[in-house]
This record gives sequence, C-alpha cells and structure tokens, in this order.
Amino acid sequence: MLKLKVRILAEDTARATRTNVISPARYAAQKVGTYANNVIDKTKEQLGHQLAQVEESTSQSMERTGRWISANPLVGVGVAFAVGLLASTLLVSSKR
Repeated sequence: MLKLKVRILAEDTARATRTNVISPARYAAQKVGTYANNVIDKTKEQLGHQLAQVEESTSQSMERTGRWISANPLVGVGVAFAVGLLASTLLVSSKR
C-alpha cells in the first residue's frame, strides 16, 4: 500500500512538474527563439539597405572622380604625385 502511494505521489509530482515548469519554459523558449529570429531578419534587412546605399554612394563618388580627372588630367597627375610623395615621406619617417 505504501509503495502504491509513493508511486502515485511520484507520478503526480512528475505531472505537476511537466504542467507547471516544463511546458511554460518550453513556451517561453519558443517565444524567445521567434523574437531572436525576427530581430536577426530585421537586422539583415537594415544592413542590406545600408550596404546598397554605401555601394551607390561609392559608385557616384568614383564616377565624379573619373569625370574630374578626365576634365583635369594634369592636375590629377599632380595630385597623384603629391599623394605618393607624402606617403613615401610618412613611410620613411615611420621606419626611424
């Protein structure tokens, strides 16, 4: 008789644990997973949009630079020379 009561008590405890602890925890974990997936999706979308804007801006800058160099070829060569000279000076001084 005592064994039967202990078995019933254990079964009731297991059932109560499933109902009051495990099921709510599983539900909460599913909600957190869904929320995390939504945040990831929104972040991907925003980053994709920002990347497209950066690509467009870079492309426009390259086009403007190319047009300016075509319109001012000697000035472009002078700027390139000055930048090269500055870079070499900085590299030499950083080795000391």
